[in-house]
Amino acid sequence: MRKLIKLSIILAVLFLTLFLILFGPNSFNIILLIGLLYLVFLFVLFYKKDKYKTGVTKFLVTVLMVFFNLIFIVFFIILLLNIPKEGSVTNRFKTELPSKYKIANFDERLKTKKIELEHMEKVHLKHLRTEKVMDIVESNYSYSDGILNFIIKKGNDKIEEEDFLNNYKFDQIAQMNKICLIELNNIKKMMNDNQFERAKKRYLRIWKSLNILIEQNYSLHEIMIFSMISKQAVHFAERVNIEKIRSNKIEKQILTFIENLENSYRNSLVEEFYMWKENELEKLPQELSDEGVYNKNNFESIFFSWPFWDRNEFLSLLNYFLYDNYKLTSKKFYKVSNKVMKLQENRNKQDNFPYYLTNPTGKIFVFKHTPKYVDYLNYMKREKSKLKFYSWFVSEKFNDEFKNVPEDNLTGKNYKIENKSNKLIVTSKHDFSGFYSKYKLELRVSNK
Repeated sequence: MRKLIKLSIILAVLFLTLFLILFGPNSFNIILLIGLLYLVFLFVLFYKKDKYKTGVTKFLVTVLMVFFNLIFIVFFIILLLNIPKEGSVTNRFKTELPSKYKIANFDERLKTKKIELEHMEKVHLKHLRTEKVMDIVESNYSYSDGILNFIIKKGNDKIEEEDFLNNYKFDQIAQMNKICLIELNNIKKMMNDNQFERAKKRYLRIWKSLNILIEQNYSLHEIMIFSMISKQAVHFAERVNIEKIRSNKIEKQILTFIENLENSYRNSLVEEFYMWKENELEKLPQELSDEGVYNKNNFESIFFSWPFWDRNEFLSLLNYFLYDNYKLTSKKFYKVSNKVMKLQENRNKQDNFPYYLTNPTGKIFVFKHTPKYVDYLNYMKREKSKLKFYSWFVSEKFNDEFKNVPEDNLTGKNYKIENKSNKLIVTSKHDFSGFYSKYKLELRVSNK
């Protein structure tokens, strides 16, 4: 009995010590509390062992110690089995982190005024001509005009950013979105006043500005948000007779934007990998004790992944998914859709890949959800599909007979166009089974 008690004390102390080192005092409080109470009980038992020499009490105490000892032994076995191999990180990109540039003094110029818009004001700027909308447009006219001129004039005056990882420009993108909404309303007003040549030049200036900005190589998430600005310029065609400002120069700028969008997306995938690789993991947290992290759905995944998380294995796996996205970016979707589907399926099969786990013997235990990178790829492909049709629609090659309608990279088939009440209904549907089958492009653009 005495030897069993000593063994139980040693195992309990070892368990609690490792548990505190690995998870910290705030994690799994109930387990920590039970362990401490059990250890106190063992010490009491050690000094009061005469009370437990015979009968049912001795049997129950022995069973209790054996039960806990088995739990502790299983815990130690799991630790040993999960010691990481610490292999090298496989980087399939074979490229350094891409350089990242910004327009000199652009942020300072952008901050000279902050355009404040309520949600409904944004909606009205997109769709309605109200007195309040015109007040917003007129009060910000000189500012938005000055910013766009600044981009065109200073666009080639770029300086390399230092320490740009996580140097996000979400405020900049939000401000540019408002500026473009205001400028599109100005262009619409010019067209209503029959100033078509002036409107054409201003519309061309928007696309030139977007091309200059997208070349700054935003982060992956920023690119998705940035593409919303180009959406405004496309849906502008719902509200105006685009026939009056058709231009091959505008078409060229939109095609250039598609190429720049693709290049920036590819660069951002490389940056995404280096961001995970170079940052200290403790700067990426939610800790396990955070509210909402500890729940029934993810407990099992977490429990069987701790405590020795193989950082290099995770980074190699992450690199695999990012690199495959990288390769598929420039391909026509209908030719690689099966590969995209397989990539997503493989990701879903990877044990715990969505979860970022590490060990506070060197780093804090964290719970981090990695994005579904295939979703970014799909989004970018959809936007590219819309922009490709639109580039033809605003060009001088467009004709009312709808000849030479371009092919949609998503489907491999030409866009379908219907003319209803001077509105062109443009559709393109994905006709594959399975992955991405819900895709449907629908644009309503004014032709008269």
